[in-house]
Amino acid sequence: NTDAAYVFAYSVIMLQTDAHNDQVKQKMTLEEFKKNNRGINEEKDLPEEFLTEIYQNVVTNEFKLKGDDGDDVSVEVETKSRSGLPGLDAILNVFGGSQTKKLEPNEEQIRQTHEEMKEKGTATKWLTAAGSEDIRPMLEVAWAPLLGAVSVAFEESDDESITSLCMDALYFVIKVAAPLEMETVRDAFLTSLAKATHLHMPVMNMHAKRGEAFKTLLNVALDAGNHLNTGWKTVLTSISQYERVCEQQGKTATDDMLGMPMTPTMTPKKERFKKKVPMSPAQVSASIIDTFGPSTTANIVLVFESSSNLSSTAVVHFVKALCEVSSQELESKVSPRVYSLTKIVEVAHYNMNRVRIVWSRIWAILADFFIFVGCHPTLNVAMYAIDALRQLAMKFLERDELANYTFQNEFLKPFVLVMRQSKAVEIRELIIRCVSQFILARVSNVKSGWKSMFMVFTAAASDENRQLVALAFSTIEKIVREYFSHVTETETATFTDCVNCLIAFANSSLSDVSLNAIAFLRFCALKLAEGELGELEAPPEELGKSPEEHKQASQEEEEDSQALNKTLSQRTILFTDKDVHLYFWFPLLAGLSELTFDTRQEIRHTSLEVLFDILDYHGSTFTIDFWVRIFNSILFPIFDQVRMEVTEITTFVSDSDRSKVDAWLYETCTNCLQHVIDLFTKFYAELTPLLPQLVDFVCGFVKRNHENLAAMGVEAFTRLLLAIGDQVAEKELDYVFEGLRNALSETRPSLQPLLSSLEDEPVSEANGNVQGARRRAKSLIEGPGARKLAAVKCKISVQILLAKCIGQFYSAFKTKLESKSKLVLLELLKGVAKKSKAVNLDIEQRARLMALMQANGDLQSSSGLPDPPLLEVEKQSFHICLSVLMDIVETGDALGDKVMNDVADVLLELSLGELKTFLETSGKFGNDECSYRREILEHSLKAVLDLPESLFKRNIIPLFTKLSDLIKCENSTPQILHITSKIFSERILKFINTAL
Repeated sequence: NTDAAYVFAYSVIMLQTDAHNDQVKQKMTLEEFKKNNRGINEEKDLPEEFLTEIYQNVVTNEFKLKGDDGDDVSVEVETKSRSGLPGLDAILNVFGGSQTKKLEPNEEQIRQTHEEMKEKGTATKWLTAAGSEDIRPMLEVAWAPLLGAVSVAFEESDDESITSLCMDALYFVIKVAAPLEMETVRDAFLTSLAKATHLHMPVMNMHAKRGEAFKTLLNVALDAGNHLNTGWKTVLTSISQYERVCEQQGKTATDDMLGMPMTPTMTPKKERFKKKVPMSPAQVSASIIDTFGPSTTANIVLVFESSSNLSSTAVVHFVKALCEVSSQELESKVSPRVYSLTKIVEVAHYNMNRVRIVWSRIWAILADFFIFVGCHPTLNVAMYAIDALRQLAMKFLERDELANYTFQNEFLKPFVLVMRQSKAVEIRELIIRCVSQFILARVSNVKSGWKSMFMVFTAAASDENRQLVALAFSTIEKIVREYFSHVTETETATFTDCVNCLIAFANSSLSDVSLNAIAFLRFCALKLAEGELGELEAPPEELGKSPEEHKQASQEEEEDSQALNKTLSQRTILFTDKDVHLYFWFPLLAGLSELTFDTRQEIRHTSLEVLFDILDYHGSTFTIDFWVRIFNSILFPIFDQVRMEVTEITTFVSDSDRSKVDAWLYETCTNCLQHVIDLFTKFYAELTPLLPQLVDFVCGFVKRNHENLAAMGVEAFTRLLLAIGDQVAEKELDYVFEGLRNALSETRPSLQPLLSSLEDEPVSEANGNVQGARRRAKSLIEGPGARKLAAVKCKISVQILLAKCIGQFYSAFKTKLESKSKLVLLELLKGVAKKSKAVNLDIEQRARLMALMQANGDLQSSSGLPDPPLLEVEKQSFHICLSVLMDIVETGDALGDKVMNDVADVLLELSLGELKTFLETSGKFGNDECSYRREILEHSLKAVLDLPESLFKRNIIPLFTKLSDLIKCENSTPQILHITSKIFSERILKFINTAL
């Protein structure tokens, strides 16, 4: 592994420094050395024997150059390995061979070397250099003095032959050092050559040798380009400096076509030993161009054109250096230059046909650069960069994408990042138009690029500029209508990107755009359900035979085969809770559910309708596991916000906030809850396991201390019961009844929390002695008292609604309900009636309540509680219970004696209870309450009168006693006495006569 070699080489160098540096007091141990190299070879360890051998050798033998510390104990390169291990030498050569410590030879060392060569001259055998390893040691020794000599000779001499020799020396040293990867030598000579051009400080009447130096630099770039690596920056910087000079003369139109001001040149300086007369920048420029010669521009063009011939590694270095130079040109905020930017575009064109892997490495550098320039503060520069990027993309999209690669997506990513980061609306608009052009012109080759395109449009959807949003959506509309098949042909995951983009537009501030985006989401759901996304596979269906059997049958008979193929092609996909199915469906459904909280009524309504239309239309393709995920993750969470924010306190919110809350409660929330119930009942056969969870969910609304929410919950519960009543099994019905029982129990009104607002307060005399106590009432208009009053009123309302719900359910399904279910309903109704009656007959509690109401004089009569407080609950529940009892009695012949006896017991219990209450409270209450008591007593007596003979006989004794007392009562009305008389004459007298 090459990475392991690099890491291990660094580790060895660190060991060398640690072992032989006197400043390091605590030396590295063998175990520490092994620990440092643990797992570097693709997470595996190197052999311990190898590591031990390397460690011992490095610790005992210091790496030294000949001449270090004045001694010659180091081993000669030609005859012996420095480390004793060829493998280690090879690793060290990667980092410069024997360049571990570079020192220029001094006079004494040179003299000693000459003497040694003279002494050994007769015995030395001269060999011809045959490889780079023979050249490297010689160049390492000679390059420093050679560079000094050449530089001085070039600067101090104007003789053409001498300067030509100097240029040849620089040229050939670079050509030798570059392939040997002697970076220090290469860069030193390149830098010297670049400075020799004097382009970094141009002056008038430059010597011709400056032009020769620049030509030599260009020749080096053309001939040794594959080995320049980071040295390319030096070459390209010089080219940029030359072009800056040319711009003063008007030889390039780069800045003019961008509308940029001309780049100011540096103040001319005097060259050594020559007198110069200050000239204008244009004159200096013309002089330099003449000096450098007409062929210079052609050679510069050739440098960029030849980039297509560079090796895969060299071209990456070339592009990186060019981007760095261009960044330097663009640094100026007053007059940035774009010459190198134009050359980047050209180089990209030249190299676009390279192997895709190489091109991806090039583009990784260019992409970051284009993102940087696309966000440039100078608008013209940024627009030029985006337009250049557009041209490159159009050319790149002419090529088809390789299978299993995502080059198109990587190529288009700069558009995404610039779209998100740019603050200029002109740039964002230009990006939208560019991407739209790609789709219209190259739609078949976009492939993986759809992901980036949808990311661009998603960013545009949230843009503050409304015109930009409309422009972007017009393209999205065309994609969905005309090019949808192209979106998922390469990678089906782009379907989710498309959906997320549409959801972003659905959240746009433009209502028309939002409504159209929601409509397109319905279209996407249709395509998904129809199986047009290739990655989704339909599970096998029950076709009677396996596919192999069908195939065998097709071989036997062609007609059967055709029919079978038609059947197979029309199969419907079944969606389960597999990750792949959730991945495609849930972003779409969750996006629509979130839109139900939009502040615009038409968006809320449309998104809600589309969401449930999709579920209603395609629900038959969902398995129960998938439905469970939909209810738990999509539908139920819609109500999370209202369950968190709409509490009992919302009864007292401000008018402005109330309108928002009411809009959600009365419109969206109500409709959504109804849709949930309707959806469940439509697919009840498949969703039966969800019934307990749905009942608990609805009961959660019923139990809220918010009157509107609770009313919606009861309405939904009633809707559920009436919808599934004819198909629900006895086991499921038990869940429903249990939910009803819990709801009735938890919403049962209690006056105690409200009455706790009455507190005893000590009353003191003037001297401070406690005289006594008096009642002090807390406010019921605001604060905790108001919330408690609202809670009691809410529960009263809920009890009445639940009693009506039970009555409706019984009326709708009384012929289908089992006797057990009927008795359960009777029990629930009787419980409501009895408990509410008990509260109404608590005289002391009612007195305290009225005192509390009177203490809050500002409380309107309609806002307080009546006296008795639960009279309406008792009345409604009693009448419903009595009507159910009478219906069972009239039609209950088939129920059996035991059931009928139980029903009669309940009826007589209620009737005798009302009779007893009337006798005990007669004349003690107000007219309204007495009127009510007489009314329910009349109904009770009529029910007794209509009892079947067998049931009447079983209870004749208690009836006779109570009815006798009723006749004696002074407050009995003529109607009551008339019914009582009929009971005695028609029922009791008949019984006595029969007995006699």
